[in-house]
Amino acid sequence: MRFSEAQERHGRSEAKRLAKLEQKRAERHQAETQALNEVAIFNGKLDEEREAYRAGEPAAVEAHLGAVLDASEYPVGFPHEHRIAFRPATGDVLIEIHARRSFPTQ
Repeated sequence: MRFSEAQERHGRSEAKRLAKLEQKRAERHQAETQALNEVAIFNGKLDEEREAYRAGEPAAVEAHLGAVLDASEYPVGFPHEHRIAFRPATGDVLIEIHARRSFPTQ
């Protein structure tokens, strides 16, 4: 009698475990699918930006150059606020660097 009760408890426990495992697998699959979709969207935007840059679209060229300047490291006190203008007709790029009025004290 105790053995059959223990088997029943084990069976119920195993069924719960398997149901939870299946739920976790479904959640993981959903998260992986969502992540892959987000990566595909991100990569699609990068491709669009790359093509716009290669086509010489002013906004794309200015955005790319701005990202490069934003990612650059500057010496302490060196101005790094900027505005960028790209002229596709001539291929000229104008970069205005705005100096801050106050420099950090040392």
